[in-house]
Amino acid sequence: MCGLAQPRPVRHPVARAPRAGRRPQARRGAQAVQVLEELRRHEPRDAERAELHAAMLVVAELNTWEHNLEKELRSMMQDAAFETLMKSRTFREVFETGKKEGKKEGRRSTIEEMLQRLLMRRMQRELTPDEQAALSSRAATLDGEQASAVLDLDTDALKAWLFRPDAG
Repeated sequence: MCGLAQPRPVRHPVARAPRAGRRPQARRGAQAVQVLEELRRHEPRDAERAELHAAMLVVAELNTWEHNLEKELRSMMQDAAFETLMKSRTFREVFETGKKEGKKEGRRSTIEEMLQRLLMRRMQRELTPDEQAALSSRAATLDGEQASAVLDLDTDALKAWLFRPDAG
């Protein structure tokens, strides 16, 4: 064979015969923990092990073993340093996506709150539920530059912007 070393077969604990006297659920839970221990022994690289843990966590959340493996995996992952987890491509991608979505939602929320305070101040009253819904809908479509332009509107133009069907 091309000079490549053959991978050493790994005998996983899940393949062992059940011990007498143990309940199937407890046996599966113990076997799942043994699988995690095997992963730790056979995969010394943190990034690769983090990828495996991420995959195991997805499976655990499906509760296929009728055991709280998810809790054990989360505990292991909390014990790992953040930098170690970030070596995992999967975790990095999820983290970056969450960060982007959080920033986007934060900007949208800030724009909406700013416009709400401006409208309340200019109208000298609280917004009605319909006005608040219209504002939320409009604010969700604005970027920073557009929101700045709305802030420059006088009271009548601001009301027209809020209630105009084609506004945006």
